[in-house]
Amino acid sequence: MCSRIIFGTRHLQVLLLFFALVLGFAMRVNISMAIVVMTDKRSEHPFDWNMQQQSIVFSSFFWGYIILQIPSGELAARYGGTILVTIAIAVNSVVSLLIPFGVHYGGWKVLCGLRGIQGLFQGCLYPTTHHLIGKWVPTEEKARLGTFIYGGTLLGTGMQLIASGYIAAYWGWAAIFYINGSLAAIWVLFYIFLGADSPQKSKRISREERSYIQTSLGQLNDQKILKTPWKKLALSPPFISLIIMHSGHNWGFWTLMTEMPSYMNLILEVDIKENGTLSALPYFVMYILSFPCAIISDYGLKKKWFSINTCRKVSNSIGEFGPALALIGLCYSPPGNITQAVGLLIVVVGLNAGHLCGFMLVHIDMAPNFAGTMMGITTFFANIVSIIAPLAAGLILQDHYTVEQWSIVFYVTSLVYIVSNTIFIIFGTSARQPWNEPEAPEGYFGARHVQVFLLFTGMVMMFALRVNISMAIVAMAEESMDWKGLCFCRVLQGLSQGCVYPATHCLVSKWVPKKEKGTLVSMVYGGSFLGMGLQLMASGFIIDTWHWPAIFHINGILGTIWFLGYMYYGSDSPQKSKIITPEERLYIQKSYGQVGEQKVLKTPWKAIFTSVPFYALLTTHCGHSWGFWTLVTEIPSYMSKVLNIHIKTITHIDMAPNFAGPLMGVTNCVSNGVGLVAPLVAGAILQDESFVWNMQTQTVILSSFLWGYIVLQIPSGMLTARYGGKIQLEICMFVNSIVSLLIPYISYK
Repeated sequence: MCSRIIFGTRHLQVLLLFFALVLGFAMRVNISMAIVVMTDKRSEHPFDWNMQQQSIVFSSFFWGYIILQIPSGELAARYGGTILVTIAIAVNSVVSLLIPFGVHYGGWKVLCGLRGIQGLFQGCLYPTTHHLIGKWVPTEEKARLGTFIYGGTLLGTGMQLIASGYIAAYWGWAAIFYINGSLAAIWVLFYIFLGADSPQKSKRISREERSYIQTSLGQLNDQKILKTPWKKLALSPPFISLIIMHSGHNWGFWTLMTEMPSYMNLILEVDIKENGTLSALPYFVMYILSFPCAIISDYGLKKKWFSINTCRKVSNSIGEFGPALALIGLCYSPPGNITQAVGLLIVVVGLNAGHLCGFMLVHIDMAPNFAGTMMGITTFFANIVSIIAPLAAGLILQDHYTVEQWSIVFYVTSLVYIVSNTIFIIFGTSARQPWNEPEAPEGYFGARHVQVFLLFTGMVMMFALRVNISMAIVAMAEESMDWKGLCFCRVLQGLSQGCVYPATHCLVSKWVPKKEKGTLVSMVYGGSFLGMGLQLMASGFIIDTWHWPAIFHINGILGTIWFLGYMYYGSDSPQKSKIITPEERLYIQKSYGQVGEQKVLKTPWKAIFTSVPFYALLTTHCGHSWGFWTLVTEIPSYMSKVLNIHIKTITHIDMAPNFAGPLMGVTNCVSNGVGLVAPLVAGAILQDESFVWNMQTQTVILSSFLWGYIVLQIPSGMLTARYGGKIQLEICMFVNSIVSLLIPYISYK
């Protein structure tokens, strides 16, 4: 199976995206370590930049970064994610190589401009990665492969901080940017040859792996780009709380990211090589903690220990309240105690891993159809905060050697963590939002309505063929007929109709959206009652005008017409239909959240036959079938022989009982066994011998349909799941129509 392939094409794409984020974040944070050396008065040719100027340099990346956050999701959907990721890393590579020259000739202002360009092109990195994950990663593998990809941000951050200290110590700060630029250029070359927008566009993927991914994601056909519900997003309290949460998280994350190396250098007096290692250690811990966090969350949800909403908020609280408390503790850490200070910083950053299973996933929980756009919007606002946070720290740190001023930075960050997460807990939710679903394609007669109409008319015909004998036998019993041949024909009809309900159930579940199920399903199954009523009404007039054989001839002809129409227009599912529009197909599939072909589940026979509620249902159904089939088969004879009502008049009185309640007919083997016995018992009680066929013979004929009907009740459900409902309904109607046409010839002696 493709799901068990150790390393397929999808894994190659995941690995390439992982390294893209490693390099993207390495180039994003390299300035945090480089600027320590660039401004160190003990180094050769230091830059005389004060803390405010350094804070501007730190924030300059985000000036460009926020611009493409929202439109990049739309660009990825329109032009593909591969080209955007390639351009983003390629431009960052070139700019990284140019930074040392730009700084020497233009100082910190040119550096800000170059960092702004890097930020501008990295603005599409997150939304585009979301887009590519949505195309390449199967649903069953999304948790672990998605965590692996986004873990590249943490690993890239940690590795860059460690490596920068050693690189700067041995080759100078400029080497940091040269090495980053060179590695990124190598990645671009690999991605140009190996990357692909989707399984459909990949030249290296196997047919089996492509089918596995597409089926899992329900992307067997081209997916329509849904119109973003901007107004509903803007007025959604849960989404607004998500923006606040993301912004608060970024305040804390980027304050620590940009200021931690300076704090270690100026307050803890750690040298540059150790500074890099100690600054990176918290991010490695965060990377490592992200995996057990994801595993525990998924396992708890699988075991139903808690709801999705509770899981997300608990994980997020660990990732936000935990760091807030640790930052307060850092304010009380004794001066010079490097071990305690670094330990608390590890707790602060490490616990941030909780947000990966917290608000980050809420984007997908709330509205998977707009997760990329929502991520772009929240990231846009969050990165405005990412610009402000280092600037605010720079304003507070007028004397960056003062522990008290650093404590103010940590207190403010702690407060932001607490307030933003509290708002998220109160107003946030993981519940699927109503505006996630596409608008129902209403206002026209769609393919699903064609299928419903065909199933409705099919039920009308099936039940007309089923009950026509109840009226015909009144006239047939007055003649000398071969009742055994008639019984044989009725058994054949019953045998083929045994699949009607299971097949119709299957087709209804494939074709009728949840929102329309009440109306359309009632219409389909209402055809059974209408068919019986129309048949009983028409039979009296047909017998009086053309005699009883015409009943079977007319039913057979109408059944054949339905059979031909269903062969051409009928379909097992929206996926297999040739007349459905892509919009309607998507609407139906999204209604159930089961896009693509579904796995056939194993029937829990033991659980069914040891279920007390099931036996209660079985008993009720059996009792209903006894009464239903006694009335359906015997009422015409009762009215003719006891009440002496003419054959034409019988039908008008008989319609009322058939429409008196929501009768469902015979739907399982046991209840139809009771339906078989009921007419026989009635025949044993009624000893009238006034016709050629006595009542016992007539009740045998009337019950013979059910002899065949019960045979396929149980296996037909499994046959439908395996081969589809369409073929079974076609066979059923074809057999019933042919047999109906033959009954008059077989019945005569």
